[in-house]
Amino acid sequence: MDVFGWIATAVGTVLFIASLIRTIRANSGTRIPFYRNPPIIPAGSIAMQSIGGGLLVFGAAALTGVLGTWSIVVVVGVLLATLTVITIHNRRLTFPAKH
Repeated sequence: MDVFGWIATAVGTVLFIASLIRTIRANSGTRIPFYRNPPIIPAGSIAMQSIGGGLLVFGAAALTGVLGTWSIVVVVGVLLATLTVITIHNRRLTFPAKH
């Protein structure tokens, strides 16, 4: 079960991050809202995000035997990383770079 947990967590993280990257590239000139859908939703990104999130949660649940309650940190860490990337993207659009 530990091997399944590590593989599912890794694949889920990759899918979740790949979905975020596709969304940011598609919306490079617009802000990405936190509580709504972005203006442009790339094809397949919702499926990637859903499958990735599911694998991430199931993989972390399978790792509770190894990591105990620290497996929650894996899920929260990925979610905080995505929120950080969206925040950085939105700030770049708000504050233009000085030339």
